[in-house]
Amino acid sequence: MRQILNGLTEWRRRNSELGNVKAIAEAATQTGHALATEDLIAPVPSLDPVSAPIDVVDIFCGCGGLSAGFRLLSRFIPAYRLAGALDWDADAIATYEQNLGLKPIQGDAHEVANKTAVWNDFESRLDRRRGNLTCVVGGPPCQGFSSHRKTIQNCDHLNRLFIDFSKIAVRLDPEVIVMENVPEAEWHQALVLGCKL
Repeated sequence: MRQILNGLTEWRRRNSELGNVKAIAEAATQTGHALATEDLIAPVPSLDPVSAPIDVVDIFCGCGGLSAGFRLLSRFIPAYRLAGALDWDADAIATYEQNLGLKPIQGDAHEVANKTAVWNDFESRLDRRRGNLTCVVGGPPCQGFSSHRKTIQNCDHLNRLFIDFSKIAVRLDPEVIVMENVPEAEWHQALVLGCKL
């Protein structure tokens, strides 16, 4: 924890010296691929910090947006390392691997959450370090909740993936869970609160 706080203090010092986010991005151009946001381009480091004390596991990783954010944050606060990722889409997995240098596990999150043998295989393929904290991140499909779903037919089955994300996260026993989704998911709290994890 002290290392994380020291990293945060160093980041704040650099931030105040540089004055703005664009200057921080320019200072971070040592290595890695580019992560673009609006008119700002900041490189995503190609490697995790060696002694990072927090393992990140990304469920529904897609092409790696959340993972890239944690790796980019580690450029300033060297606290996070990617310990594994899961998605079912081969193109998304290839993109994630190209961008971040880590090949996600290809699998169905519903099966990982509900079948013991599939869970055991998934968990054994994660690169979690003994003694590290765990942060589970993910963005389960939002089509079942989104207000824009009027144009998408038969997507209600995707709602169960929200529950499957929760089951996987709980089984990994993390210190932190970060889930990204649409605001409408909040209206479906009963779906999550009423499920048996």
